[in-house]
Amino acid sequence: MKRIIYLLGAILVVTSVLQCARFNTYYNAQQYFQQAEQARERSTTSQLSSSEIDLYNKAIKKASKVITFYPKSKLVDDALLLMGKAFYRKGEYSKAQRKFNELISNFPESNLSNEATFWLGRSYFANGDYVKAEKSLSGIVTQKKARTWAAEAQFLLAEMAFLKHRYKYALGEYEKVVKGFPKSSRSAEAQYRIGQCLTLLDSPYEARLAYDQVFSFDPHDTLKLNAMFSVGQSLREEGRYDQAIDVFEELLRDSRNMDYYSAIRLEIAESEAEKGALEAAISEYEKIIEDYPKSESSAEAQYRLGLIYLEILEDFEKAKEHLDSVKMEYAKSQYAEQAQGISRNIEKLTGLYYKLSPPPVDSTVAASIPSLGDQTLVMRSDDAALDELVDSILASVGALEEEAQTGVAFPGQIPGTGLVNLPRSATEAQPGVPVPGQVSGREHVPGTASDTPPATIENQGAAVDTAEVHFKLAEHYLFHFFKADSALKHYRTVLDRYPESDYGAKSAYAIAWITDIILNEATAAQEAYLSTIANFPGTPYDKAARVALGERSTPEQDSSLAQEQFLEAETMFLRGGDVDSLIRAYQKVIDEYPESSYAPKAGYTIGWILEYVVSNPQAAEEVYEKLQNEYGDTEFGGEAKIKLGMVQRAKQQEKQPKRKEKKEKKDVTPEESLNLDDIERELLEEGPIIYTETDVTRN
Repeated sequence: MKRIIYLLGAILVVTSVLQCARFNTYYNAQQYFQQAEQARERSTTSQLSSSEIDLYNKAIKKASKVITFYPKSKLVDDALLLMGKAFYRKGEYSKAQRKFNELISNFPESNLSNEATFWLGRSYFANGDYVKAEKSLSGIVTQKKARTWAAEAQFLLAEMAFLKHRYKYALGEYEKVVKGFPKSSRSAEAQYRIGQCLTLLDSPYEARLAYDQVFSFDPHDTLKLNAMFSVGQSLREEGRYDQAIDVFEELLRDSRNMDYYSAIRLEIAESEAEKGALEAAISEYEKIIEDYPKSESSAEAQYRLGLIYLEILEDFEKAKEHLDSVKMEYAKSQYAEQAQGISRNIEKLTGLYYKLSPPPVDSTVAASIPSLGDQTLVMRSDDAALDELVDSILASVGALEEEAQTGVAFPGQIPGTGLVNLPRSATEAQPGVPVPGQVSGREHVPGTASDTPPATIENQGAAVDTAEVHFKLAEHYLFHFFKADSALKHYRTVLDRYPESDYGAKSAYAIAWITDIILNEATAAQEAYLSTIANFPGTPYDKAARVALGERSTPEQDSSLAQEQFLEAETMFLRGGDVDSLIRAYQKVIDEYPESSYAPKAGYTIGWILEYVVSNPQAAEEVYEKLQNEYGDTEFGGEAKIKLGMVQRAKQQEKQPKRKEKKEKKDVTPEESLNLDDIERELLEEGPIIYTETDVTRN
């Protein structure tokens, strides 16, 4: 009897020791994890320190031992959850997902399953897999038992919509957080996001009201600063500049906002500028440049100063000086590219004017002529005035800042215009571009642009092709500055003075198109289209004008116009036009003259360009297939069929099985080269996939 009692006692002692061992192992893992969490929360940066990473690693290794050495313990699911969360904190989202999935799959009845599902969705979200994240998090929001994590899950669902720029939908999702979980720590952030959505939806008044509501949710200090800052911005957007300045100055009085003083001062300067207090604005910008040199803030200040001198003071020299200083101040500034773009446009436009009237060579005369710094340009009295130049450059500023189109299709984006596909001068041609000579079948027409390039400054010395310069000025106004009135003036100059030039017909049609599409003057546009038809018969612009007026052309006209359009595309090819413009030019032949003999020729050339110039065989194959289907009975339809046959044979050869080489015994795969220590270490770090057994006792 004593022997039995002794054995039972020994078993109890061993069992107790084992239980203590596995509990102590998990307890140590938990302690390391909590220490890492506390250190992370105290940190002022989002980047983990080496000590924090070390603590998470220790937690992972201790939890891994529970899984590896005590697989039947009821602490296994706890260990899996802890490992997954530690991997998540380290940014190793794939490993985290693996652990959460192990818990969910192997312990579906665990009371930790909902928490694991939440963290799984959170891992997918952090990894950018929004589809899987939405699936996991949606389930958490709808489950009553998962109420603990529902607010966070709903917030992340709203965040996904926001990050996808679905601001209207995101608005509703954030409102679910605010209304459904008003006491959640995420409510204040959700309310702030509501304000951001309204700002992005261009509703500054409603946005300001939303930002004001943030303070009712007891936000943390950083969120308070952001909300108040956004209130000031909204007031500025509403045009309530003095109130906006009051808000920003209040933020400056709080020393806790010291790290954000430069951004706040930029807003004050911008408010001063917008309300017309230029002296105060310039002074503040200059102080920012002095107080925060070589920073994003000083670069923005330089940019804003450049716009003031350009837009309001019309001082080109000062404007260009500040715009060029943006990149020097801080090369990575978000304003650097915009500033350079505006600066280049100033140079280009003024350069074109100087081509029309270059300064005298005589130094004594040249010395008496005002320079660009004196805000005057050397030009003939019948050319565009300085104020027009100023206006056009100013128009470009908004376009560059907003990075948005006006919503109007410009010539070149509509059938029958081709204004953006102008042939380059001979000196601008790019040598070395291969031409499918055996395919295109060029039939050069004497006197066309393909034979005689227009005279330019570059290829004719001092002789300037004034028609070309005026035409380029018009295009520059239209396409870079969206200045229709200024463009019209130069198009009319070409039409009135140089109607026989290569740019006469194009200018006539451009005038009609601008009057029709941009200015929306139907009667004047009709007259301009009729004038184009009457004065430039048989040209592509005759055809385009007829289409605009709803007329139909004859097959003979189409054939002639197709030839013209095809030769224009060919000229562009020979002179090194960019690939996109080339393809559009050839595609116009197909779209506008599908019944002409030039359509299949243009189609084949597009395929050739895609195959040999762009090196995109898949796109070329699609073009050849379409050409074979639509123009199979033509010469180029037959050529496309041959091309497709060659592609098919190449694909079949790739599919043929390759002879397998015999593997010598001495060959060792990377997997076989791993020693036992490596495998054991991997198991300890990640833990094996757990398969539950029927006799495992659950919590």
